[in-house]
Amino acid sequence: AFVVASFLSISNAEDMAASVKYVLRPLSFFYLMFVVFPLNTIRTPKELLRVFYIFYGIGVLTALNGLWGFLTYPSVSILQKRAIPAEIFGLFPYGTSHNLIAEVLVSVIPIGLLLVWLNHKEWNRKLLFLGTVFMFGVNLLTFSRTGWIAALLEVVIFGYVMYRHKIKNMAMGLLIVGAVFAPVMVYMLVFSSQSFVQSSDENRLLLNEIAYDTWRDFPVLGAGPGRFREFVGKNTV
Repeated sequence: AFVVASFLSISNAEDMAASVKYVLRPLSFFYLMFVVFPLNTIRTPKELLRVFYIFYGIGVLTALNGLWGFLTYPSVSILQKRAIPAEIFGLFPYGTSHNLIAEVLVSVIPIGLLLVWLNHKEWNRKLLFLGTVFMFGVNLLTFSRTGWIAALLEVVIFGYVMYRHKIKNMAMGLLIVGAVFAPVMVYMLVFSSQSFVQSSDENRLLLNEIAYDTWRDFPVLGAGPGRFREFVGKNTV
């Protein structure tokens, strides 16, 4: 339905060929790769578990890359450091934005929590849990606001679903975890108060205004797939 709606929206596009290309790649391509392909390839719980472990490994490697990016981040002050993709042999396989590290980690953190829950060997559970905490910590160091919100929601939902009957018994452990992450929370508050972060907030508000104005002009079918940057470019700011 989403792809069909996108094709209908092409009727409002100035450059129809560019919009057709956008519907085919990334929209339709993503659907084929991340819905059709997995549903027709992963057929047993054992195969799904194997895929989860592969994802987990990718998450740990991504967290290591982000941590190295944090340690080597070129900044005047420690208060301007954040976990970003690090260079690997002259290449940036994760891109260059801190948000790209956060996107991978918030996708893998729930898988890590699930693997901890499913594994019955105590030593393996501890290692998996340690790796998941590591990914969570590096995600916090990206200072991606969306990454923070997503990861916190994941942990809260998982904790409620799996351990809601043991909350009272886990109170001390939760307090210790809170104390460990408190300095990072304080750092986030200081980080968010800096001018370049506040200007980012203002920029997001402006982008929402542009999206709203575009929707008012094309309320039914939309302005055409892949045209948002075009509308942003026309804005005087």
